[in-house]
Amino acid sequence: MKKFDGIIICSDFDHTISSNTFKFWENDDFLSAVPQNNIDAVKYFVENGGTFAIVSGRNPDEMMRVGELMPIAPYMVVSNGTALYSIEENRAVESETMDESFRDVALYLCQKVKELSFLRVTDNDFIFRFYRKGGDMEEVLDSAKFPVYKAIIESTDTAMVKRCFDLASEKFGDRFSIEMSGVATLEICPKGSSKGKMAKKLIALLERERGEKFKKVICVGDNQNDIDLVKLGDIGYAVGNAIDALKVVAHRVTVPSSEGAIEYIVKDIENEL
Repeated sequence: MKKFDGIIICSDFDHTISSNTFKFWENDDFLSAVPQNNIDAVKYFVENGGTFAIVSGRNPDEMMRVGELMPIAPYMVVSNGTALYSIEENRAVESETMDESFRDVALYLCQKVKELSFLRVTDNDFIFRFYRKGGDMEEVLDSAKFPVYKAIIESTDTAMVKRCFDLASEKFGDRFSIEMSGVATLEICPKGSSKGKMAKKLIALLERERGEKFKKVICVGDNQNDIDLVKLGDIGYAVGNAIDALKVVAHRVTVPSSEGAIEYIVKDIENEL
């Protein structure tokens, strides 16, 4: 029996596994944002019997690339908790989606928020459909394959993103999940969907395949959309750069992700064995 047998770490990616000093709007090479000590720590954890699972807001094609750096579980939560994805089968095995009533949200925000820079829709094929200022939102929505998984608004104008959050929450919060995944990122998802909810399904699926339950579940995150994920864990960690609301619900707060928070968590687990 290996030292980490029966232990699973479910971790957010951006600014949790990857460095919080990395500016994604300035560099598309998101894999380069992962500190080497995190990569080494995950390899050590898995080589010694642990399971490491990705729970991310990103698309599956992006997160499958994390496997180039480190060994990850064969299933992952993607698109902000709207899909449970099988890497081997290259498909979603569980989904929560939005039907064409989502058009109301997109059109409202584009008409109401004059300074909106872009909105990105993740359609049913996990293809990004972009609306940019001055474009045609109807055309963007017509090109998307419905039902869609989620939409995000991103901008370096954080005040504008917060305004979008307030407007969307007031107008559509009863029908859709409206949350922030960063100061520059607003996520619009199916009502009731969440990383924590889909992570429960991920854990249950892995337990069925391994034939026994995990003896310890560790969950890690940094932002609002990670709150229910972190609360799910037997031990929930907030990285040092996490928002205050996440630190309040976490069992433990570790170092900022730029310093290799995953390495510190693996060391914590090992010290307590």
